[in-house]
Amino acid sequence: MKKIFIVFAFIPWLSSVQVSKLFDANDFSLGLNFSPDYCYRTLKSKDALSKSYGEQLDKVEYPKMGYTMGLNIRKPIHRRITIETGINFSSQGGKRIAYDHILTIIPGTGETMLAIKETTTYHNSFMNIPIKADYYLMVERVKLFVSLGIEPNFLFRQKTDWSMEFDDGHKESGTSTNDMGTRAFNLSMIAGIGLSYDIINKLYLIIQPEYRRALLPTSTNYSNLTEYPFSIGLNTSIFYKL
Repeated sequence: MKKIFIVFAFIPWLSSVQVSKLFDANDFSLGLNFSPDYCYRTLKSKDALSKSYGEQLDKVEYPKMGYTMGLNIRKPIHRRITIETGINFSSQGGKRIAYDHILTIIPGTGETMLAIKETTTYHNSFMNIPIKADYYLMVERVKLFVSLGIEPNFLFRQKTDWSMEFDDGHKESGTSTNDMGTRAFNLSMIAGIGLSYDIINKLYLIIQPEYRRALLPTSTNYSNLTEYPFSIGLNTSIFYKL
């Protein structure tokens, strides 16, 4: 108990050092960011049948690597709090790989064939508007902060790449842009922890592991089985103080 008390007593001191080195309240910073993202989803079922179907999906659906990039602006509103917003574009989605003999309808043709392997990759492109608050824990040339926020997501493009292998050894592949029932608007929560490093007087670098999760189900195709996409990324930004 004494050790726990010492740790908590140490935190206020840690957050009080070097306060004078925080950004001036009149500063605006403009920056570019890029993040490779690990994209997947969680499933929530409402009954035994949808739970069983979800378990089957878990056996054939896999994560997909995506990305986020865009333009952001930051402004301090307090000695230790900075707000950030901007316009980002992201590519998310997932992958489904099914084996064994699958009676398959070829997308775009309506033809039915018997496949031994089917791979489907879903690409969903979004325009995002992140709205975050960063709280600084340590302030030196290298600064440590935690962040929390929300992000409206606007779907503007869907694409599905598919490939199939058949008993006779031949393969089929193609791309479809059909509507897969993905929600056109969603809202995500954002949480992360980051490091900021002053490169020169007005230029600084931010590296931030970041977690995003949709607050609304991605689709209403299955009313008793809902899907919530999430991503884990390493957001790297370079900012210039205006």
